[in-house]
Amino acid sequence: MRVAIYARKSVLKNENSASIETQIDECRKLILSRFPKAQIDTYQDIGSGKNTNRPDFQIMLNQIELGSYEMLVVYKLDRVSRSVVDFYEIYGKLKASRCDFV
Repeated sequence: MRVAIYARKSVLKNENSASIETQIDECRKLILSRFPKAQIDTYQDIGSGKNTNRPDFQIMLNQIELGSYEMLVVYKLDRVSRSVVDFYEIYGKLKASRCDFV
């Protein structure tokens, strides 16, 4: 199983927000508890969730569309996007690429 983890830290400093390292660690624990032999790649950006114009996010999305991953795992839904419309479009791309979203 090939799995991508995506983590994003907001440019707005929020003391209650999980660090990128925490997000990745929590996602990795979840994946390995279900799929101990999973191959995991991580992608991370520091930027706003108001759109999807983030370098690592775009690289990851391209890899998903090429069929490189069977699953995308994020710490929280808003790490992908705060826009419902953007998320809907991304979710459609994931499904078309047969990539599950967790």
